[in-house]
Amino acid sequence: QDESTGAYVLSLAVDPTDSRVVYAGTGGFVGQGHGVYKSLDGGLSWSAANRGMLDYRITCLAIDPLHPQTVYAGSDTGELFKSTDGAASWIDRANTDLFEPSYNHPAIRGIALDPARPDSIYVLADYLGLVVSHDGAGNWTVLGRPESLASPRFTALAMIFHPQPGIIVGVDPNIDDSGGWIYAVR
Repeated sequence: QDESTGAYVLSLAVDPTDSRVVYAGTGGFVGQGHGVYKSLDGGLSWSAANRGMLDYRITCLAIDPLHPQTVYAGSDTGELFKSTDGAASWIDRANTDLFEPSYNHPAIRGIALDPARPDSIYVLADYLGLVVSHDGAGNWTVLGRPESLASPRFTALAMIFHPQPGIIVGVDPNIDDSGGWIYAVR
C-alpha cells in the first residue's frame, strides 16, 4: 500500500520479453483507484502510467506476448482499457453493448491472451461470464458462463494449452456453493 495515495496493488503483469518492466494495477476502497503504475527497474521505482484511466480500480492486467507494448487492463466497473504504447496512454475498448447496463457494469476479473494468436483476448466478467474478441478487442462474443448460476461472480481465470486448449475459471464460492468451471476452447 502507498500511504500517500491509499492505493493497493490489485494486479501485476511482467513483460515477457524484459522482466525489468512491471505493471501494477491499483485500487483503494470500492470505487476508488489510481489506474496503472509502471516500473522499468524490476519494481524498485514506479511511475504513474494511467493517462486515459484516472480513478479506476484495475483488477487485472495482461501483456501481449508478441507485442509487449500492447497491454490490457480491466477495472472493477467493467471497463477494459488497451494501450499500444507501453502504458503511456490508454483507450477504453469495452465500451460496447456487451459490457453495458444490462449487466450492471460487471467487474472484470481476468484477461488472458492466446500466445499463438494474441489478438484473441479472453475476458472474464462478473455476471456476464467469459467473452472473447478475435480482433484485438474490437468486437466481442459471449462464450458462456456456468449454466446453473443466474448471476455468477468470479475469482480467477487461467488458460491451458496442452493437451487440449481450455480455460479454467474460479467461481465465487459464496454463490450457490460453486467452485470452478472449465470452458473448452474450440
